[in-house]
Amino acid sequence: MSDESKSPPQGVLVVLVGLGLLMLAPITLDSWSALQARQQSEAWVELHRARAAAALAEERYDLAESTYQQAMAHAPDSVDLKLEVFDVQMARVAAQPHTVTSEQLSDLAYMLDMSKAARDRSADANWLVARGLLAERRQDAGRAMALYEQAAGANPQAVHAHLAAARLKRAAGDLEDARAAHEAAHKAAPKNLMALNNLGTIEVDLGAVDSGLARFQGAIAIRDNAASRLNAANALSLLKRDKEAIPHLAKAHEMAPGSAEILRRLGLALAADQQPKVASQVLERSLVLEDQPAVRLELGRLALQMKEGDRALGIFSKLVEAQPNALDPLFELGRALKVMGRLPEASVVLTRYVQLAEGRPDQAQRLASVKKAFAPPGTPGAVPEDAPPATP
Repeated sequence: MSDESKSPPQGVLVVLVGLGLLMLAPITLDSWSALQARQQSEAWVELHRARAAAALAEERYDLAESTYQQAMAHAPDSVDLKLEVFDVQMARVAAQPHTVTSEQLSDLAYMLDMSKAARDRSADANWLVARGLLAERRQDAGRAMALYEQAAGANPQAVHAHLAAARLKRAAGDLEDARAAHEAAHKAAPKNLMALNNLGTIEVDLGAVDSGLARFQGAIAIRDNAASRLNAANALSLLKRDKEAIPHLAKAHEMAPGSAEILRRLGLALAADQQPKVASQVLERSLVLEDQPAVRLELGRLALQMKEGDRALGIFSKLVEAQPNALDPLFELGRALKVMGRLPEASVVLTRYVQLAEGRPDQAQRLASVKKAFAPPGTPGAVPEDAPPATP
């Protein structure tokens, strides 16, 4: 028998090949579709990763975390993505320790343990700072400081490690070492506003007010912001340059209109600049945001300065009613009564003030002025009967 007789008929071969292709076609198409879907998901993941990394570099933590969550929608089982979310959360803790509440400490501990189990964190500055914060909140300052210093040693450019160490040293009263840590933070990130503002603040606290003011002005030059404006105004006030402080505070209010503190500072600066009417208006607006007895006390003083005696008496009387033993309202109420010529009433109020203020070193000067003003005629140091009314 010839070889040709062993081959299947040509028609049969064509049919068999055709059937084979039909059987293979669905499998090939499914595989191709799956491959395309996988590649598309991987592309989306990498896109979201890049956006999240950019947001994290700008310390936009909410955006970074939400973008990573979008990436995880395409790869829900990715351990790497979950760890990268942890990285964002640890960076937030390191940069914003004040946002971590006591209720969140157990979650923080869990996150730190989980991330350490997956990767070596001995040189991860953010992990070390977050672990240090946990120790600090648990009243273990020694352990916290060791972790902050380890973080700074592992990465000298980790600005938040230096800031954390500075914060702890400052809390312990070691201002000089705290300043050195703040200087290290500024060196690590010269354009970091938090580092620059903190360095300026501690310099002001140590008496180097001009140097601190220069730091705040440098921060404003990098990026204008309310915190630096407020700090600059405070430094200028300490330098008795209240008029220069006013534009800074006005700009700070423009940037942060919901800040009662800025409005209070602005009102006090205006009062120091002998602008009682405008100062009074600004302080009234601050009370809408946050009521403070000290602000009401200043409003009473301004009212008295503007010859609005009845309004001043009303303010001081309410403060005394709310705090009967508070020395400042008692003194100001007695002073207002005296200025208005209501001496018997002033005497009663100021006698109460004297009883409470006696023996208080911080009240010595004011106490002496009250005693002098109300001493009986003929008493050494008393005001003569024919002398004009004195203002204690």
